Amino acid sequence: MSMKVNNNGDITFDAPMLQYTSQAFPIIGSHKIIAPFWTDIDTRKGGSLYYRTTTQNADLLRGTNKIRSLFPNIIDFSASWMMVVTWEDVAAYGCSPSDTITCQQWNTFQLVLITNGIQSYVVFNYNKITWTKSSQVGFNAGDGVNYYAVPGSMTDSMLNLPRMTNIGIPGQFVFRVDQTNITNTDVIDVCASLPCVHGNCSNEYLQYLHYVCICQPGYTGFNCETEINECQSSPCIHGNCSDHLNHYTCHCLAGYTGSNCQIDIDECSSSPCVHSSCTDLINGYVCNCIPGYTGRLCEIDIDECQSSPCFQGNCSDAVNHYTCHCFAGFTGSNCDIDIDECASSPCVHGNCTDKVNGYVCNCVPGYTGVLCETDIDECTSSSLCVHSSCTDLINRFICNCIPGYTGRLSEINIDECQSSPCFHGNCSDAVNYYTCYCFAGYTGTNCKIGMV
Repeated sequence: MSMKVNNNGDITFDAPMLQYTSQAFPIIGSHKIIAPFWTDIDTRKGGSLYYRTTTQNADLLRGTNKIRSLFPNIIDFSASWMMVVTWEDVAAYGCSPSDTITCQQWNTFQLVLITNGIQSYVVFNYNKITWTKSSQVGFNAGDGVNYYAVPGSMTDSMLNLPRMTNIGIPGQFVFRVDQTNITNTDVIDVCASLPCVHGNCSNEYLQYLHYVCICQPGYTGFNCETEINECQSSPCIHGNCSDHLNHYTCHCLAGYTGSNCQIDIDECSSSPCVHSSCTDLINGYVCNCIPGYTGRLCEIDIDECQSSPCFQGNCSDAVNHYTCHCFAGFTGSNCDIDIDECASSPCVHGNCTDKVNGYVCNCVPGYTGVLCETDIDECTSSSLCVHSSCTDLINRFICNCIPGYTGRLSEINIDECQSSPCFHGNCSDAVNYYTCYCFAGYTGTNCKIGMV
């Protein structure tokens, strides 16, 4: 009799299994089947199938001891041949690389056939079962009568195979298969082997050949063998997480507090800003100073006089402003304007020249005084008009000559003889008149009358 190892989690006798999808046992007219996990498997998506036969003494001794320990009434059994078939990390058929549900889940299980040529035994080992697609586990004789199906076959209960057993060892089954009826070992209290590392074992599901571990707080896994990483869910929102048994501790980043570092510490709560409003930041704050203050805490009154804004004056500092006290002659908010003292036209008869805090009048000729308000009296000098009276004018004078005088200063005696008024005589000039001295034989004022 030949055996065929099939990808889909079973071995058959005489001919390979051409049907990929599983069926519930019994199946009439089918092959003889040993099925540790008959389902639709695709090794092209990953995983491997290994099988070997052995007659090595060490292997046979292990197999013999295994069977004798489980079937104590069979003391003369000695294995002569063994076959080991392993499906390692196999995926489900029909998945695609983008299918995160099935293509990233793998099963690992094993079938071991032990025989001495007369008595035959089968061991099912389940290391990891993470997916199932109506999986059939058991034996089928092909006659429609003789078969055995592990309870829960064709249901999602097959996901529990790593913690199911019929020998008290989670994930392992042993059957005698050389008789018409498949023989189980006596059902053992699976909790007796203390499979739950950190938890209590419940055998209330013993009728399904498995147990349930009720884990202590902080542990998980089929056998409560895994300490739960309380930090795995990243509970510390703004901090680093330290994992402990059944709890965690958050070490908050600067600026955060709370059991999960979820609270931003309000650094403004202590009112650190003296003359401002406060804006809270992460692990800090910013003071928004009101005008006129500076410094980290807005505690410094800005000295607006520091920049010497008063050009011609003294500066008095105040909050957010300053006052300039101008020197004489200057005005403006910054004392930067020279007051124009000429703006009021103070010079009556002259041009005004502005000075700092004053002015100078440049008088037009004929005037004097600070404001050029005084007409200069050009007649004040008694020697000006010699033979006349003086009339003062603007920047000049006029001599009003007495009769007989002429010239700008009336200094010239008019020569009344110049016109030769004496026709027949000599002329003698005097002030404002003349005298004719007639020649003999003439008479008259101008000597023009002849004497007879």
